[in-house]
Amino acid sequence: MESKPFPIQQLPGELLRLIFDFCDEQSASAWARTSASWYRTVGHMLYEAQVARNNWKVLFWAAYHGSIGTLKQWTSIRNEDGGIRGSLSAYVRWTFDDKSTYTADPFSTGNLQSCQMIASPIHMAAMGGQLEAVQFLLDNGADIDACSLKTTPHGLTVFNDARDLHSHTYERCALPAALHTSIICGHAPVAELLVARGADIRLRPLRQDYEIGVTALHLAAAYGMETVIRLICHRSDVDVDAADCNGQSPLVYAAESAKGHISLRVLKELGANVNIHVSIQGGPGTPLLVALIQRIRWRAALKLMDCGATVHKNGGREYLLEVCNQAKDSAIHPDVPDPAAWDELVSRISGDDDTDSRTGAAMSRIVGSPWGKLSRLVRRADR
Repeated sequence: MESKPFPIQQLPGELLRLIFDFCDEQSASAWARTSASWYRTVGHMLYEAQVARNNWKVLFWAAYHGSIGTLKQWTSIRNEDGGIRGSLSAYVRWTFDDKSTYTADPFSTGNLQSCQMIASPIHMAAMGGQLEAVQFLLDNGADIDACSLKTTPHGLTVFNDARDLHSHTYERCALPAALHTSIICGHAPVAELLVARGADIRLRPLRQDYEIGVTALHLAAAYGMETVIRLICHRSDVDVDAADCNGQSPLVYAAESAKGHISLRVLKELGANVNIHVSIQGGPGTPLLVALIQRIRWRAALKLMDCGATVHKNGGREYLLEVCNQAKDSAIHPDVPDPAAWDELVSRISGDDDTDSRTGAAMSRIVGSPWGKLSRLVRRADR
């Protein structure tokens, strides 16, 4: 009598596990894709095998691409106590030779010099702007304040100079959390979710002996995220004028960034002081408007004046014109200054009424000339 083929679906789970153990990963994946029922059975075994081998690659891929189904499969692998076997707070360390290792404490082991990036799944989801994935990870126990390194290719990318707090060689190197990463990558909905879920706005330092002072408020101001700014300032412990380690308030970040135009108005509306004095690393306080002029941030200074910074609260007309001239003379590289911005700034400082306009126009013509320099030397001698 001819025997009938036995349906493989009816095999006991133990025998299916033995068959699976004899398959390589590629064959098992092909098996899982043959039907929905096999995907549920064999797919689960595949995820178990990944967790057993400490291979978190699929988890990081799912987080970055927002594959909720894959994340659900991953979190379905449980210990006897019900906890998720494959931790959502694991870190990956990518090196420049395209090797990746997974660890729970990436910043205290190994050489950071060889690292291309250090991140956890929530950072990958924030980088990819995957709102649902971020929410899923948080709901399943991911650390909302987990730190990362080099998750943004160009550092903080706020200023057009050397103030890059994202380089591990810098003594004040910063370790962005998912909130900071989402802001820098331009994903406002993710940032709003993280703020609403209670994320720490402070940017943590790699070296605990150094203060950074940069917060998500500074970054949101630079990237023009109005709703994020409002959500952060709604917290009772947030100072809208808080300065970073370089004495720069969120207003400075907004003024210096091309994306931060809208932030100036919002920050002022929320109580920011446009005539605030800033102090760099404990030095004497300098009016913010003066500091911007001295740093050759003339466009930023104009934006601040548009927002309400006044001449008489920042040293007066003559003093500010002197600062303008000194800043222009101090520019070493010829491509750095913006002559049009400097001319406009001098005109604005000189005043709008007829008398002051004539005086200011005369001063603006003189201020960059040899006679202007000679007159300033005479005034200093008189003092």
